[in-house]
Amino acid sequence: MKYAKGQSGNPNGRKKGAPNKITGTLRDMMNDFLNNNYENFLNDYRSLPVNERVKTYRHCLQFCLPKLNSVDIQSDKEPINELIITTCRNKLIDRLINKKTENENETV
Repeated sequence: MKYAKGQSGNPNGRKKGAPNKITGTLRDMMNDFLNNNYENFLNDYRSLPVNERVKTYRHCLQFCLPKLNSVDIQSDKEPINELIITTCRNKLIDRLINKKTENENETV
């Protein structure tokens, strides 16, 4: 490696943590564009088929909501994910059995 870690060939370069000027300018331009075309976007959005609206909505959400990381939690006995899956499966089976029983009682 030519330079030591944390150093570059330009000691007068951008300081660590300083915002990138081009990124800031582009962000401002996009913000202006979105603000000035909001009504057009809404009209176009409303005219989309349902499946396209859902895709567009999900795509836009990524800019509004923080991304969540998955967390793997372990218990003393078994992985928590297995416990959740087993519990959900059992509840689903119980619901299906109850629904089948209700349907059988209605037909009798």
